[in-house]
Amino acid sequence: MGKSGFVPGQDERNFNYKYRIRGRKGVHKVLMNIHRIHEQRYQRTELNDFLIDLQRAIQIAELTSLENNVLIYKYDQVSNIHEIARIMNISTRQVKRLIKSACRKIADIFKQWDY
Repeated sequence: MGKSGFVPGQDERNFNYKYRIRGRKGVHKVLMNIHRIHEQRYQRTELNDFLIDLQRAIQIAELTSLENNVLIYKYDQVSNIHEIARIMNISTRQVKRLIKSACRKIADIFKQWDY
């Protein structure tokens, strides 16, 4: 159960199975599809609770400013790794490391919540 009090039902468990939100790769996959998930929330109201939990997890994950900026560029503005590296004046390797680190921290929050 996340901070919203959301308790997954069958459809939500299928969603969680598809994305495996308790792992770094699952968080990455969710964030890669975040625009689609936002669109689907009008048809599947359980996604509203999930999006609230995701936003809260990101807020309390204690991301560094670099991790936060990389997430914004990567998932909100849909930039590629090379663009992000150029904009932030860091290496593409560092961008990848920051994405993995941020996703791991967010996944850890979902694990704490036993999501």
